[in-house]
Amino acid sequence: MHQLPTSGFLRTRKQLSETKPEFKPVFTTPPILQESGFLRISQIVPGLVPVGKSTWWQWVREGKAPQPVKLSAKTTVWRTADIKAFLEEQGGGNV
Repeated sequence: MHQLPTSGFLRTRKQLSETKPEFKPVFTTPPILQESGFLRISQIVPGLVPVGKSTWWQWVREGKAPQPVKLSAKTTVWRTADIKAFLEEQGGGNV
């Protein structure tokens, strides 16, 4: 018969089977773009542009994506008109 450890933790089968979290896809409805206004990064990525946030920020640094507007120290937004132009430039069609 097996000896239990005198110290430490003992894993049960249930704990071993729960090591991988369940994948739940997130589907967001893209925002309806108004003629004017601002969009936050969470409304652009991945809703309108199917890339990650790090890729988006890299494109901003490289000049491939529109430059953001800083509203405050912790608030960064993009002009809706700039995003519309970017999407049409990328072949997004009518937005």
